[in-house]
Amino acid sequence: MEYSESPGRSRMAWADYVLVALVAGVIVFWRLGAVTLDDHECKLALAVRTMVTPSVWLIPSDKVRDIPADTPARHWLVPVENGRPRLGKTPLPYWAAAGVAEVQRAMGDDKPAVNSVTVRLPPAVSAVLCALVVLALGRRMFGQRAALLGALLLVTCVGFQKWGRNARPEMELCLLVTAAMAAFYFGIEANSRSSHLAWMVIFWVLLGLANLAKQFVPFLAAWPIVVYLFWRQSFLNRGDGTSLRWLRIFLIATAVGLAVQVIISLVPFLQWWRRVGISDDLGSYLMIAVAFGLPVLGYLAVSRPWRQILALLPTAVPGLVLAVAMFAWWLIYVRGLFPQLADEVFAHEVTDRGAGVAGWTVDTPDRYGVALLCYLLPWLGLVPGACAVALMRRFQQYRSGLVYLLLWCVGFVAIFSAMAGKREHYILPMLPAFCLLMGFVAEDVFFKHAWIGPTLARWLGAAYGATGLVAVAIAAIKYSTTRHDVRWLHMSIVAAVVSLPVVLGGWLMWRRRFHAGLALLLASMTLVYVAYYQRGELWDYNRPVAEFATSAARIIPPDAPVYNWGGSQTKIPFYFGRYVPTLQWYTAEHDEGSDTSNREAIAWLAEDPSRGPWIFGYGKDDSILLPLGYTSVLRAAGGEAKKKEVFALYHRSVETSPASAPASASQPR
Repeated sequence: MEYSESPGRSRMAWADYVLVALVAGVIVFWRLGAVTLDDHECKLALAVRTMVTPSVWLIPSDKVRDIPADTPARHWLVPVENGRPRLGKTPLPYWAAAGVAEVQRAMGDDKPAVNSVTVRLPPAVSAVLCALVVLALGRRMFGQRAALLGALLLVTCVGFQKWGRNARPEMELCLLVTAAMAAFYFGIEANSRSSHLAWMVIFWVLLGLANLAKQFVPFLAAWPIVVYLFWRQSFLNRGDGTSLRWLRIFLIATAVGLAVQVIISLVPFLQWWRRVGISDDLGSYLMIAVAFGLPVLGYLAVSRPWRQILALLPTAVPGLVLAVAMFAWWLIYVRGLFPQLADEVFAHEVTDRGAGVAGWTVDTPDRYGVALLCYLLPWLGLVPGACAVALMRRFQQYRSGLVYLLLWCVGFVAIFSAMAGKREHYILPMLPAFCLLMGFVAEDVFFKHAWIGPTLARWLGAAYGATGLVAVAIAAIKYSTTRHDVRWLHMSIVAAVVSLPVVLGGWLMWRRRFHAGLALLLASMTLVYVAYYQRGELWDYNRPVAEFATSAARIIPPDAPVYNWGGSQTKIPFYFGRYVPTLQWYTAEHDEGSDTSNREAIAWLAEDPSRGPWIFGYGKDDSILLPLGYTSVLRAAGGEAKKKEVFALYHRSVETSPASAPASASQPR
């Protein structure tokens, strides 16, 4: 493969890395803890707090009747959320945040605090490191300028700041998958056998760590890697023209297979496996295998990549064993401790979710297209070029890197689109690759003009300049039509300030001063994030719930029993400061959420007036709890904008409690 320059050897390489780290750091670290943790972040935060607090661990339940001994090792190896084992995710993100808390202890805090900064710091650091890996990979593939543009486009896009500032494990997974994919590319393009072997070992180690961040997802990288090997062999054997034609045919066949699979999954009448007596999960996976397997087999037949595959076998077999061993031991360990619960959780989180059974439903097929466009804001003007550039004949000199990145993107999006349990953040690991493709396009659009003349760059600049003015108008209109909401006043000020560099950047581009214009646009996006999070609490929909829980902690005596009626948002126990077991889970013999478990919980409360003096619930629970002698002592409207629940704290004294109860009331274990 040929390259136009010797990437990574520029005397000013360090300046690029410093610039990218600085911009990324400002975006993800600025007021990192200003906004309250959301419900999913609190799941991780609760587990971390248990890890660093030796005095609390598990609570008995119907799924964990015999609690294992609480040893120091188990305390760290088993994430515990509000008294329950949290086995759905592998533990690396918990350990990273708990490590931050322990560093705080080592620096002088007797009791390590677990707060929003503690749990968000590892993803924020991961985001900065991910940007640096992208820069290094881009320099190897395309050279200095395209790599720098790709890294800066990544750190200033919406998806980067959204997940770089969130405690969930998505950004840590993104970093490790990106680093693994970069290591594989470095290894496959290495000039010496020793370098090749070293990079392959690093690749497998990173893949194992990625599975410790989120199990099995990183193995989806196998599809783009295998297909890339097919293309690589066909390129070496047949040249660029033929290999490019075969690649196009393969991608079209994959798109057709995916479309057929999604249609069959969405239309029950077409689900043939039900008519032949095959289970839904097996039938769904057979369809996925056919949709992706047939195009791969066809590509394998025409490309004959045996030399590429044989060259990797010496490291592939032991490397795969190593990668699996790095996370499978944990799955085996927790299954040994909680066999019934672990089997149910693993099946629900992995196989059932992918097949769309056991409560998971097939989602709309366009979920990831919309998510990708949102994540790539404000750089949507570069998206069409990024999708097409790898398949254009004129870029043969950079074909290897372009094809690798394209397959990386297509693989993650296509495979997750075939799965049933879709979540928009699943495709985050393809964002670095797509931004590098956009960086390659941006270099041509704004600097080289080898493919696209300067006219398009001028009009793109004009569009961004106009967008700055439109943003000011929209924010002002929202402020005037929402009864002078202070949130929109803040956004009006932000839009007015940011519009200045945006409009100036657009004007400079119109005058063909693309270097300065693009720099101003990148700077303006950084300013947007800084200005928004300067008053980010104005848009903090979770804060009322957190304040409600902290107020309850001041009302309820520290040693008083307290429960939650039904399923709760995990913000309640986290900000309340101690476990709040769900009453049905704590008292009932049947599955939580069933009518039987509700009746058993009511009977248990009614049997003894001293039981359950304090209960968290929702305003809608008045009809159940008020007849039992409870009164509502604290209420708060909260949750996300789409969740309008009214949170309530109920109290019952012995004097106001009913005196009778059904004889069949079950006792807590």
